[in-house]
Parts: sequence; structure tokens; C-alpha cells
Amino acid sequence: MLASTTEAAIKSTGVPEFDAAVERAIGYLKTTSAPQERETSLVAYALLKAGVEITEPRLAEGIADAVRRGTASDYNQYDESYLAAVDAMLLADANAKKYKSVIEKIADKLTSYQRPDGSWHDPGLGDEGPTDASLSQYCVLGLWAAVRAGCRVPPKTIDKAATFMIDNKNQDGGWPYRIAGKRNYTGPGRDSTPSMTLATLGTLGVARLLLFEQNQRTPKAASSLKFGVLESLSDSEEAEKDTPYAGYSPKFRRTSIDDAINGGLAWLASRELRSGHQMYLYYTLERAATLVELEGDWYVTNGSKLVAQQHRDGHFDGAGEYAGAVGTSFAVLFFMRSTQAILEDTYGKGIQIGGRDLEAMFYGKQTKAELGPLDDLLAAMEGQNFADLDVSTEDLVDKIQFASKEELVGQVDVLKSLVKSKDPSNRQIAYWALSKTADFSLVSIVLNGLDDPDLSVNVEAILALRYLARRPNGFKLSLTPIKDLPPDADDQAKSRAVQIWRRQVSKVWRSWYAGVRPYSESGGQDELSIPND
Repeated sequence: MLASTTEAAIKSTGVPEFDAAVERAIGYLKTTSAPQERETSLVAYALLKAGVEITEPRLAEGIADAVRRGTASDYNQYDESYLAAVDAMLLADANAKKYKSVIEKIADKLTSYQRPDGSWHDPGLGDEGPTDASLSQYCVLGLWAAVRAGCRVPPKTIDKAATFMIDNKNQDGGWPYRIAGKRNYTGPGRDSTPSMTLATLGTLGVARLLLFEQNQRTPKAASSLKFGVLESLSDSEEAEKDTPYAGYSPKFRRTSIDDAINGGLAWLASRELRSGHQMYLYYTLERAATLVELEGDWYVTNGSKLVAQQHRDGHFDGAGEYAGAVGTSFAVLFFMRSTQAILEDTYGKGIQIGGRDLEAMFYGKQTKAELGPLDDLLAAMEGQNFADLDVSTEDLVDKIQFASKEELVGQVDVLKSLVKSKDPSNRQIAYWALSKTADFSLVSIVLNGLDDPDLSVNVEAILALRYLARRPNGFKLSLTPIKDLPPDADDQAKSRAVQIWRRQVSKVWRSWYAGVRPYSESGGQDELSIPND
């Protein structure tokens, strides 16, 4: 955790400038005048995601309000459906087991408001009124929270919601606020907008995750993972999966949802991300970017713009109802990458090593030995292979993820030794941990991972460099060197492609470092060893 001047430490974003902005925003949310009741759960959710202690009064108040409302289940069909969804999200991430019965009531209420075609709408516009893309987004988010909490959410509910959005995008590939569908609606709000396109991409991203990606026996390619690469499951590792929608067949093909998502991304690519509700847009951006893997440096670029909009007292302005506590909460959720945190908490953080962590991702967590101090763990890793340790990958990454920067910096010598380990799993973990020190001087060491004979270590080193260099897009270099090869390519062709790719990424990153490294780190040499073409 990041040491903070507030009463409790908050999680680090990995970007010092953003950490400072979050700290100021948290101070504002904790001390500003009490928000309206409909805002308390959103404020509490932002505080929770930032790592504020669960006993903090404003956070505790929001949870209590959500429990009370959810227990009564008296949300109305429109504006309080937003509130119901946020209540479900807050309770699921605060303590899913404790609040499961309440979350299930909320999910039932949200499901009851879904129309037969899969959409949600504003009844103020009549029973045959247009679909509300924003409301639909939040209802799906609330239902996703219920799924994570182990509640009963019929897969057809998510299926219908995704089908409607796939079938009712605008011809330009984006989505509007008001979607007519088969209804006769000619009013305002029918043009595609960045915020509604991002919102719908988030909806489709959740649907794709629940309906397809949780039910695959073969893991996703490295390009869609935050840390490292996964290997396919062997026949001996095949087992019946404990996933909520296992065995369910969606009404649409995987290619249909992929095409809709790609069309939305293409529409966004040529447009500036602007909205009359800019704080809302930032939160939809964070969610969509995480769920559909938006390319580019969206986080740093837009986060820097967001920092510039913060006031001295810590709050962020938003238009109308998005001013004050609401807009500030949206900003905190963006900075904390709250959706990424959900994916990590649900499916496992950090490095996915071979098939081992797939057990946690697809078949449920395994009970293993409780970890001791970080230095003891790393010292143990130094002397043996990771596979031989009686700890899970998820536990290991949890230990590193939430360690203080000071604790990690104190282990640099051990980590430097681990990058020389004979076990590629150890080397992979070491490069990831080195990046979490946020110490730019370690770039020269991490560069060595680009030449490692193991592809998973290469990928981990690249991701570590992206983090240390604050270059999230990594010069747009692919993480999957064999993705363009034909399906029947032989091992020799794959090996050749990996070698070419390895030289390319090494040359680009070493050339970059040669131009930015401090003179004191040159070691008296004018040039780094940069591969030739």
C-alpha cells in the first residue's frame, strides 16, 4: 500500500501523480457535507476501491444504506435502478458472502425490469419508449456483481441484454443514449456518442466474459492478459468447471459479439473522448478499456487530463448531478482501475503460470499453505523451483501486489538473483515484482528479460518495462509473436517467428532506453548492446 497522510493508507495506482490526486479526492469524500442518500453507495464504492478501511464512517454509512434498501427491495424502475446496481456492486465487493441474500434480492429486482427484448428503459417515456443504453449498462453491472457473489442470475438475462445491443448498434458502429430498436422513437439522443459507446462496450465486455470466456477450457492469448502468458490445459487437467454459466449456449456466436465490440472500438478510434458528463465518461472508459482491452495509453493520457481538472479541496467538477461527490467518486474509480481490480479479485491476480493458476481461475481456489513474510518466501524461491513450493500463484502475487514499495525495494537483491533462476516461473515472477518497485533504475535489469529463452518471461519483462517506463501501449509491439501464423504452422516456423519478434522488441526497447537513461547509469559506455536488423 501507499503511505498516505490520511487516516488510513490507500492503494497505489502506480503513478505518483495519480496517487496524490486520489488522496486529495478521498479527503474530500470523507469530509464533505453528507451527500444525498442516492449518492452514499457510490461514494462508499469509491472509498472501498481506494482501499479505505471498511470502518470509515462514510464507507460504513454507504454499506448500511445499501443493505437497508436492498433488504426492502423497493427500488423504482428507473433512477433507482441505477442505485440498485451500485448497491449490488458495493455489497459484492465489500463482503459477497455476508450480503449474498441482499444482493440476490437486488438482482431479482433488476431482472424483473428487463423487457422481453433484453433492454431496460425509462418508463417515463412510455412502455414502448426507447431503450436507455446507460441504464442497461448499470443493470448488467449490478447483475454481474450478483454473479460474482454466487447469486442466481439466469444466463438468458445476460444473453438477451447482449443480443439487443449487438442487433441495435448504429450504422456507424457506435451506440446512442436512446436506442429505438423495433420501437417507433424519433426523439433526441439517437446519435452515437463516446460515453454511450463506451458504456455499451462495457455491457458487451461483461456478457462476453460471462457467456464465453469463463466457459472456455483453453485460456486466452497473452495479448489479452495483464501478466504473462498462459499455457493450454493438458488432458490430465481437464475437469468439470465450477462456473456459473457452464454448459449454456448463447443465442449468438462469439464472432458476433467480437464484431460488435470491434466496430465500437473503430468508431471511437477517430473521435475525441468528450461528453457533457465528462466524469461519467471517464468511468465508462475505465470499464470498457479493461473489459474489451482498449489499445493505447488511455490510462495515463486521460488520467493526466483528469488530474488537471481537480480542485484544491480535492473534488472534481461534473455537469449537473455529476458535480461534487458523484463526479469525484467517478474520478476515483477511474484512477483506481476499479474494473481491473474486479477481474483480478475474481479470476486471480498477476502472473498466470502454466496450468497451475488456471485451477483458481476456472475450477475454484485450492487450499495451500499460508504464506509467511515476503522475505522468507522470496528466499525460499531463490533455492528451489516455484512449482515445488506449497503456495499458490495467487497467494504469491497477492503478497507482492499489496506489499509496500519500501518492502519491495528492500528485496531487490533477492529479485535480481531470481532473474537468474533456472526455473522460468521464478524469472517471470521476479520481473513482475521488480516492476512493482516503480524504480526506473531497474530498467537495465528488466531489459535482460527480453533475451530470455522462455516466451512467458519475455512477455512479463515487456509488461514490466511498460510499467516502469509509463508506456502502457509498449510502442504497440505485439505480445503474441505467432498470432499471424497459419493454424497448421509447424514448430520450426513458430520458433523462427518468436526469434524475429524477440529481436525486434529487444531492439526497440533498448534503443528507447539508450536515449532516456541517466548518464550515471551508462557504465562508461556510449552505446547499449542493441540488436542489429
